[in-house]
Amino acid sequence: MEIFFLTGIAGNLSFLAAYALVGPDAGVFGVGASGAVYGILGAAAGLRIAIILILVAGLDIFAGGGLFAHIGGMITGIIIRRLWITGAEEKISLE
Repeated sequence: MEIFFLTGIAGNLSFLAAYALVGPDAGVFGVGASGAVYGILGAAAGLRIAIILILVAGLDIFAGGGLFAHIGGMITGIIIRRLWITGAEEKISLE
């Protein structure tokens, strides 16, 4: 639940930042949960598998202008995954 919430917020903030920097060329202005879905994908699968899934399966074809939200959510999910892996390794080394 926390991953969905954090990556959703990060995805929407990255879309708002892109919209502020690029303007209407960034896509249709909106807020949604697809950034969070991509964030869960990034947290669960990691960078390589997430990129392969996007490129091979074409998951962004029907994005409706949410590319920046998807990228922001996925990057946040990948960062969360890295933090978990690092935290688990530290916990194992302490034991």
